[in-house]
Amino acid sequence: MPPKKKDKGAEKTPAPKAAPTVVASDGKTVNKAAAFLAQIKKEYKGEAQMSLASESSQTYLKRLATGILTLDLETRGGLPAAGITQLIGAKNAGKSYLAWCVAKELQRRKGQNASVLLAMTEMAADRDQARKCGVKIGYSEDEIAKLSKGRAALGKPPFTEPELAVLRETIGTFHEVAGIDGETLYDIIIKAVEQDVYDLIIIDSVGNVMTREEAEDTTVAANHYGGSSKINTKLVHKLTPLLMLRTADGEIRDPWIIGINQVRDAIGDPNKEYKAPGGNAFAHAKFLDIFVRSGKSLGDHVPYDTPEGKKQKFVVTGKEVTWKIEKGKAGMHEGGAGQYQYLYEDNSVNHYVDTLVGGLKTNVIHQSGSWLAVPDPEVPGNFIIREQSRDAFLTAMKNDYLAASAAGVPDQSILRRIYYMALNAAGIDPNYGW
Repeated sequence: MPPKKKDKGAEKTPAPKAAPTVVASDGKTVNKAAAFLAQIKKEYKGEAQMSLASESSQTYLKRLATGILTLDLETRGGLPAAGITQLIGAKNAGKSYLAWCVAKELQRRKGQNASVLLAMTEMAADRDQARKCGVKIGYSEDEIAKLSKGRAALGKPPFTEPELAVLRETIGTFHEVAGIDGETLYDIIIKAVEQDVYDLIIIDSVGNVMTREEAEDTTVAANHYGGSSKINTKLVHKLTPLLMLRTADGEIRDPWIIGINQVRDAIGDPNKEYKAPGGNAFAHAKFLDIFVRSGKSLGDHVPYDTPEGKKQKFVVTGKEVTWKIEKGKAGMHEGGAGQYQYLYEDNSVNHYVDTLVGGLKTNVIHQSGSWLAVPDPEVPGNFIIREQSRDAFLTAMKNDYLAASAAGVPDQSILRRIYYMALNAAGIDPNYGW
């Protein structure tokens, strides 16, 4: 019987290649890459930082929520830290409102330790809007005096001490900054990031920032090229290394930076309805683009009397706001879209409807015929809430939230419990990185 042929593949299997080595100054043989790593750390002294990839910090995995469940589900928990998010939309679309929602969530997270920089290029920060959104940011004593004067003119009694305490209340630190030109303003932002001062920086807006060249021009007739895109590019070039390098104390810089931007018609581009001004300044550095736009009006038909009899008129109570993610990094992707209701009377998102939609999407809320229910994960067979009809479910959620808020424990409400349960069902840990 002829001998069996040997497996040629087995004969040619090479021995594992040894890692390249080098002899260190103490005579010991070390891995060549490890020696190079030590060399770079010593030579560049912080101007360049090098480490094992497994030891670097992916700070952008940390999120800061908007509190709008359907949007937070799509962004995997909210806006990524240590990077730029653009909120883009036409006037009155709700861009600044979304930024204030993020500030409110920061206050919820950090309390008095929260720190926010409001970098303004259009007008002073709208603290009335912020307060309507739920942000705890106080009025100045001068503003309170004017409010008191107006109250007296209307024949109303003076503010009580508890009312004055509410008007003055600020949770955390809010600083507001404006500059004579964009370069001055952006220099301050860069210094703030370099020194790791603020948790959240809101620039309102990056599309309206004015260059020093424009500021120094005594007329409006001259043409200036580059405009906001030129200094926005400079800002990005300065920020990017700071957000990747640690401080001299070894701390990670992980602020959230929100750039609010306007839209304009995308003339010449048949594939887009609109585009953001400022060129491609933020194209590669930003983590997230969220486009928001006003949708259809919400309201009710209300009867009223006329000489000809009863008629009805449509009374607007709010609007739909649609959102779409045009760019997404850090575990997200572009294309996610949704909508939420904005109610004028409450000056707020209708979180009850939004939570219902998000709860159904993640199967936290179970629907069987006309019944809607949330099973209690801790007590099998029991329900956190169970109501027959959508309206009854929404009313029960609202009444429970108002009661929990009055008791000072809003996070124990059914509304917030469903919010966290939905994130968990989607595999999102809202506490990651905190």
